[in-house]
Amino acid sequence: MPAGGAHVYRSTVSQTKPALGVIGLGIMGGAMAEALLAQAYDVVGYDVRADACQRLKNAGGRPLPSSTAVARRADVVITSLATVAALTMRRRKSPPRNDPIPGPA
Repeated sequence: MPAGGAHVYRSTVSQTKPALGVIGLGIMGGAMAEALLAQAYDVVGYDVRADACQRLKNAGGRPLPSSTAVARRADVVITSLATVAALTMRRRKSPPRNDPIPGPA
């Protein structure tokens, strides 16, 4: 026991960071992806614009060919899309999910 009677507890939780996916690499999504990369996260992403994917690659992330590929590779997915219609379109093109989280129909 350390001086002063304090106990030292060691976490048994893994210290590895989850793989993160960003769908929509525009102004907001691209900035979030770059900030996450700066914090040593593994970031994959997708955008319909090739220049946005190139920006992710230049920052050290890995662009993938589709939002479905991002969802399959990432532990956590962040969507940063300009409109609800864009989100709904992405959702409809994605394969069925096995989790109970509701989303746009």
